[in-house]
Amino acid sequence: MATIADMMTETDENKVFIEQGLKVLERTFRPALRVLWEKSRLNSVSNRQIAQNMIAVLNAGETIDHLNESYLFLISATLKEAEESVGKLQEKHRLKKGKIKDITVEIENIVERSTEPIIFIGNPDWNLILLGSVASRICDKYDKPTFIFKEGEKESPGTVRMPKGMNGVEAMNSCRSFLTTYGGHPLAAGFQVKNKNIEKFKECLINYFKKKGL
Repeated sequence: MATIADMMTETDENKVFIEQGLKVLERTFRPALRVLWEKSRLNSVSNRQIAQNMIAVLNAGETIDHLNESYLFLISATLKEAEESVGKLQEKHRLKKGKIKDITVEIENIVERSTEPIIFIGNPDWNLILLGSVASRICDKYDKPTFIFKEGEKESPGTVRMPKGMNGVEAMNSCRSFLTTYGGHPLAAGFQVKNKNIEKFKECLINYFKKKGL
């Protein structure tokens, strides 16, 4: 799912898409979207903030019995049903923000003591779905290539965020022999690595970015 940090930049045609999309939501007949629109407008000062609030709530949904809570919310038949569902999603979003903050602080404590040119950190206790938001915050703060992953039993999935002007996919492509899979966009991507290759992957990335002048 998209995160707040991953939302399209509000420039050129993207700005038009956001503005026109929000105007359509003002007139929507769908109960869930009407409720979400009204809730997201509260204390918002810009169209972008309204859109960010809506994304944040929808991203809080979890999968239950193979159905995502956000999907179930969006197909609410009545305003009352939608009000009840959005309240639950808002509470989950609040809890999610707290978990993201905790992981971010944990990583910051490690990064503050590191002199490495990249940020490369994993933990078996982290929830993978939260790591995109965490990586975005860490990358923004330290302006370094950021690779955050959840350690699995045999393989570890992770997320990548890059400072502007750098290409995470290109970096991983140069180290592809150590990866099970990888892909995404230059500034935001993901990967899967076998645990036996984690340190080799890290060293390969460090060498790649050192050649790039970091």
